[in-house]
Amino acid sequence: MSEMLPQLERFLNEMVERNPVEDLQRVAAILDTHYPNEAEVFKRTLVAIAIKIANASGGFLGMGSKISKDEKIAIAAIAVTLGLAGDES
Repeated sequence: MSEMLPQLERFLNEMVERNPVEDLQRVAAILDTHYPNEAEVFKRTLVAIAIKIANASGGFLGMGSKISKDEKIAIAAIAVTLGLAGDES
């Protein structure tokens, strides 16, 4: 950790500049190619994590949908990018 801290700003800047869709496509390709038996479970887990994060806040006084329209669109985009299109995740 102490070796990484001086480089943290550079790492964060590199992350911001990256295209998350391209990164997800790369992850999906690697999973499909090298880990075909585990790929679907891993992809579904990533989508489930996105849903849990979206559920972590939102709604009004604990009522109504906690997942906003934009979050639903983002979750759907993640699923499609990972090749889970048309699945009920």
